[in-house]
Amino acid sequence: MLRELISTAMSKFGGGGQKEAQARALLLQALDMRALVVVLEYALHEDVDRDTMSQLLESFVVKELGHSGQRFVLVGSTDLALPLEDDVTFSMESFGLNMRGWVHFDMVDGVEKKLEAARLIHELHSSRVGRMVSTLNLSSNPLDPDASRAAYEWLRTSSCVLTSLDVSFTGLQEEDWENLCMAFQSNASLTYLDIRAWPPPSDNVLHHIGSSLLDPASPLALKYARTNAFDIVEGASKLNLEETAVGPGAISMIAGLLKHNASLRELNLNAAGVTSDGAAALATALRSNWSLSVLRLLHNPLESTGRAHIDDAVAERTAAGHPLQLLELRGP
Repeated sequence: MLRELISTAMSKFGGGGQKEAQARALLLQALDMRALVVVLEYALHEDVDRDTMSQLLESFVVKELGHSGQRFVLVGSTDLALPLEDDVTFSMESFGLNMRGWVHFDMVDGVEKKLEAARLIHELHSSRVGRMVSTLNLSSNPLDPDASRAAYEWLRTSSCVLTSLDVSFTGLQEEDWENLCMAFQSNASLTYLDIRAWPPPSDNVLHHIGSSLLDPASPLALKYARTNAFDIVEGASKLNLEETAVGPGAISMIAGLLKHNASLRELNLNAAGVTSDGAAALATALRSNWSLSVLRLLHNPLESTGRAHIDDAVAERTAAGHPLQLLELRGP
């Protein structure tokens, strides 16, 4: 059936003789290699009754997809039960979405339709797939407010197992970022986040994430992140932001990540604009982090209160047997 659908779709899209044959050959080759991810969208049609639709789904999903080894995603717009058996359900750990310019061909209406990111995200997280996927990559897709709300709902569910989320360069607006920040605050699964964008999210967004990470009442436990202001990726042992203008929100987020990160060994914030509030955030992180051994804070406007925060945290670490090897606190 898949081969018949490919042939039908290619004839509808056209392209003419040789090009059509080449495209069909490539698709069939990908099918043979099991390199396709089939997105099946189903919905009741006025000319198709529920029993007939159920039989079609059972034939196509269970027999054609489930036992063919193909990877597939189901998108449904009705309450029609899917005929999936436990032994047919596949496992999926990572899902990447490339929505830019993506359309699908509607066999019933005979027209191209734009695939909606919000709907696909919603269907993914509300299905069994959502309880399997640990990596969601939405990078470079034009996400609208509906899509960000769908991601928000996924992140807030108790069944969410996402550990890695990439929403970089998706065109999210400040309101979208604020909604996602609220979802992050109650999420217990994420460990990696990529929020790079142009224009960048405001420093307030980074501050919100940092505050959640430092809040003992929040389950958020990010260890790694990519932002426009800094990168802390898995396995990195050093972060050098010397003479870099880093906003207070970014400092707060760095501190929050430091609280949960066990790979970073050296943090250089010389002349990075760290204030007393930033020092307080760093001090909170140092009380939970035993792996950092070098902290550089030369030429920052810490004032006496900021220095006191750091001194107290260092003293507690030293008493616990985890002293910092180097600490510079001279004034600006």
